[in-house]
Amino acid sequence: MVARMGISNVSWSRVGRWLLLNAAVIAVLVALPSVYALRQNKPDAASVNIQENGHFRADLGYFFVEDGRLDVYSDWRDIDVIWDNALRQYVLPRDMEKEVPSGGAPYYHEVYQLDQGEWGRTERNFTQKPARYLDFGPCDASDQINLPNDFVAGLDAGARRALPRGAKIKGVTYIEEGRFVVVVASTIPSRSPSIYQTGTYPLHVFLLALKKDNWKIAARVPVEEWAYYCGMRTSNTILKGGESATLLLVYSCRPEGSRIASVGRQIRSYLIRSNAGTQQRQ
Repeated sequence: MVARMGISNVSWSRVGRWLLLNAAVIAVLVALPSVYALRQNKPDAASVNIQENGHFRADLGYFFVEDGRLDVYSDWRDIDVIWDNALRQYVLPRDMEKEVPSGGAPYYHEVYQLDQGEWGRTERNFTQKPARYLDFGPCDASDQINLPNDFVAGLDAGARRALPRGAKIKGVTYIEEGRFVVVVASTIPSRSPSIYQTGTYPLHVFLLALKKDNWKIAARVPVEEWAYYCGMRTSNTILKGGESATLLLVYSCRPEGSRIASVGRQIRSYLIRSNAGTQQRQ
């Protein structure tokens, strides 16, 4: 009887240890999602994304941007067609005049307004000359601009090392209190442009994030396959629900067709958002 009791006690002690071990394992597994979530909420884990929210062309024309308003002027006299940015296609003048009489005016004028991160056309007409415009020139027609590693230029050697080899930096700006860097740069092409686009080169936007004291590429988007860099600008904007974002505009131009005088000017618009602000509030 005593022997049976001893065996029973040993068995129960083994069962008890087995239960405690498994309970500990289960507790660790249950806690893992919470630990992961806490790590994700640290500022070092901040993420950023970029999304194109507009593409505007002005053949032989001009642009003007101010306070969320974009004026586009296209000179259609020498090309006999009109690029409509809302339709994103060419339209014959006779078809356009069914809705908007030209009166013989040479410039097709469109007005776009930025509202909660979206561009919407608010006006269009024909005009004899641009009333609000800024000339693009001069643009970097030979891929010569390459900002140095200089604090005044807004760039350091660490940020350059994060970019692809051979990239030439055209423009730089820091956002989100220095957590991210927006870089517009040309890259080495895999082939040559056509004979009608001599001197053009690929343009990209790179978003760099500071992680463990090193700059890393967080996002990359192509701007143009073949173009000349003409400038960039950023501003703050508010999206639906009160979320803040950075608006990035990249200006470029390129020869159009075989006519040397025919130049296509364009602006690509991007929204850049990060969860850094959300993490700080948490």
